Amino acid sequence: MRLSLCGVLAATLFSLSAPATAQAPFNVFGLMDGSQAVPPTTSAANGIFAQAHIPLPFGQWMGAGFASVIGLQTSALDVTHGANNTAMHIHAGAPGSAGPLVFDADYWGVKYDYSGGYVMLIVGFYTQYQGAHNMGMTTSQLINTVQSGDVFFNVHTLTHRTGEIRADLQVL
Repeated sequence: MRLSLCGVLAATLFSLSAPATAQAPFNVFGLMDGSQAVPPTTSAANGIFAQAHIPLPFGQWMGAGFASVIGLQTSALDVTHGANNTAMHIHAGAPGSAGPLVFDADYWGVKYDYSGGYVMLIVGFYTQYQGAHNMGMTTSQLINTVQSGDVFFNVHTLTHRTGEIRADLQVL
């Protein structure tokens, strides 16, 4: 049922239209599990991540999406803020490799806990500040990195600080 609800949310999200621009909107999607983590984990947790990327005026981009996760082995860890809550990010990196942070879902997200898991709604902006802060890139370079398909979304936990589950993202 949870993944069905996520599918409805994804369909709604991906039907959003973007303002007229030379750059086209695009979407990323992935199914999370421990086998994709680096290093791989035996976690029984799984989840889904989807995000629409919508161009805005002045070279900025908005990312709007969601993550739904069930069955984490341990409490999640916010590696950015040092608290014991969810740390979820988009990173640059091909399947099977680690990589630097591209989009901080914790910073932009609102998390809803429920028994056995959580759903996080994420609406944020790819900005020049974020690009310089995260990777020394311009906003265009950040978006090109995400569009390349060599990106992944992962969930960091106390037991698996580099990521308990991961989704190697596909550009749709």
